Amino acid sequence: MFKILILVVTVSLNIALSQPALIKNGRMSGMDRLNDPKLSSCLSRCPVTLDLNPQCASDGKSYANLAVIDCMKKCTEPSEDFKVVSSGYCPNDVIEKN
Repeated sequence: MFKILILVVTVSLNIALSQPALIKNGRMSGMDRLNDPKLSSCLSRCPVTLDLNPQCASDGKSYANLAVIDCMKKCTEPSEDFKVVSSGYCPNDVIEKN
């Protein structure tokens, strides 16, 4: 059951975040961490929303919204001190407009 939920959430996030209309100014570099096998079991039990409100986290990666950040806080090691450092995309994830 949890594996199906992970798959649905991951696929939904990937579809939602891959739409050019939704991500005009940056990329979600934190998506790779959401697929990390070490975190997937924990993340599968964590509710997330599909709204796009980019947040830059303390790992230097951009995540879709605060719900994803809260899940990552719960699922990462306390020593990582995972948190939001700023609203919006992280500097390395900003896509310059031509």
